[in-house]
Amino acid sequence: MVAPDSHYFWYAVQTKPREESRANDNLRAWGVETMMPVIREAAYHPMRGTSWRVKPLFPGYLFARFDLAKSLARIRYTRGVQSVVTLGGTPTMVPDDIIDTIRARIGADGLVRLVTDLKPGDRIRVQGGILRGFSGVFQADQNGSSRVAILLDTLRCQTRVIIERDVLRRVSPAT
Repeated sequence: MVAPDSHYFWYAVQTKPREESRANDNLRAWGVETMMPVIREAAYHPMRGTSWRVKPLFPGYLFARFDLAKSLARIRYTRGVQSVVTLGGTPTMVPDDIIDTIRARIGADGLVRLVTDLKPGDRIRVQGGILRGFSGVFQADQNGSSRVAILLDTLRCQTRVIIERDVLRRVSPAT
């Protein structure tokens, strides 16, 4: 752990396309503290059904904490790294509270929990899986689970369905 009064700050690092993990591993090998937040995403395949994949929360980017004066050149030339994000040509620090907020949403499984704040009565749309594109009404969380109950709009009626929370997006709040 680095002392709070040191010259170590968080920076956003742009990676080469689809090389987030490579850049992350190589930076860590240099002894650089990194954070590459990941999420779980549903992907629907007509022949195989729904599968889940882990992908970066910010594709093409990760966060690294380092002393700019001592490590910038090393960071820039690390395999998998494209550049350090700058504003006006100067690397831009990422505030600690942003890093802390992201870290607070990382579960025991290492995945970032995207807060959806669904409330009973909220209109939702299914974003993934076999029910992709359907809409309905959020009903309730299932106790101790990532699954929720929704009332799915079908032909002339609503059907109660239990579905993964991760595939839902709120369309409008409850009225």
